[in-house]
Amino acid sequence: MAFTAPLIVRHQDDRHWVLDARLPYDGRTQEFIIPAGFTTDFASVPRPLFSVIPHTTGVLAAVLHDWFCVGLREGWCPVSAVDADRIFRRVLRECGVGFVTRNVMFVGVRWGALLNPHRRAGWWRDAPVVLGVSGGVLAAAWYAFSLVSGLL
Repeated sequence: MAFTAPLIVRHQDDRHWVLDARLPYDGRTQEFIIPAGFTTDFASVPRPLFSVIPHTTGVLAAVLHDWFCVGLREGWCPVSAVDADRIFRRVLRECGVGFVTRNVMFVGVRWGALLNPHRRAGWWRDAPVVLGVSGGVLAAAWYAFSLVSGLL
């Protein structure tokens, strides 16, 4: 299970890149081919989180996920919204992204799905994981802030 060609892109503007060659991914049971000409923003990690999750983390997985999201919006996606996000998490693992980082990124895309009508279907199936990881991240952030600010 891997991408079988290199990622070849050109810069379009300050947030977007265009694939100059197709990007095939061979999974266990499915193959996805992202066509040349597809535009991606890679991982849409909010700037305040760059120090925790660099925007270059999981680039290949992010391109595949962006392609799924466009397909969901336009009505041609080969997988469901829930599967798109779960495949994203699996591909992050295959690309060597660590357990905590890939699950935080998964939770981020699931929160994004809740806010997007094209991706919202099935959100509640992952709600326990999303809420649990989100609570853990918030607790860790509060603890770190408290240590740094002298509250603890």
